[in-house]
Amino acid sequence: MGVRGILPAEDIDHIVRTAQDRGAYVSFKMTEGRREEPYEINSTWWSALNPAGSREDIEFQVKRYLASRSPALVLPGVPGVYIHGALGSLNNFQKVEQSGVKREVNRGFINARAVAEEMKIPGSKLSILSRRSSRLALARTRHRGFHPNGPHHVLNLSPDVFAVFRSSPEGDQHVLAMTNVTRRSTRLRIPLERLAVVATRWQNLIGEREWAAKDGILEITFEPYDIIWLQPLQGR
Repeated sequence: MGVRGILPAEDIDHIVRTAQDRGAYVSFKMTEGRREEPYEINSTWWSALNPAGSREDIEFQVKRYLASRSPALVLPGVPGVYIHGALGSLNNFQKVEQSGVKREVNRGFINARAVAEEMKIPGSKLSILSRRSSRLALARTRHRGFHPNGPHHVLNLSPDVFAVFRSSPEGDQHVLAMTNVTRRSTRLRIPLERLAVVATRWQNLIGEREWAAKDGILEITFEPYDIIWLQPLQGR
């Protein structure tokens, strides 16, 4: 697995067990010491995060799903989003049974007409997912702070929050992109001296809410799986 040597063994074991409990197929390889170890988890992203038959509110499931994908959207480069990832597809066990190939579990056929119809239903999974992911995509493509050639700095603000400070290549546009990756609320106190720009007022690119810094400190309370992308309001 790509995370071996990065994550502790107990964390890898937890990921593998959780994925299996949610229907994933795990492929193993034999090590030089004649011991089996996992090297690949076959699952759709949605099914790995949201167990089938979950009683959790669909809004909450979508929020968690997008929070898990947000880090890839704020790191440098151009992210690739597969169609099954964009639609939050479920594991397709029938394809695996038909083909005998574990990787087919996340390669199911898509009924375009059914997708279009579900997107029209208020409160449906695809309606909520489409609306919220579109906000992220639009904010990312419209703001030059996300330019793939711009500088970035990963901030160690809290174990609960993944944070990256992005700037445009010209250095005139900035984004403080933060995601609460946990299911608990958390409060951050961000010293603005750690950023490349100091501003009193900050505006969320997604929800348009504003925050005001006081005495050089920006305080933000995150609800579970909140995604907050802030731009400084220059001259204010």
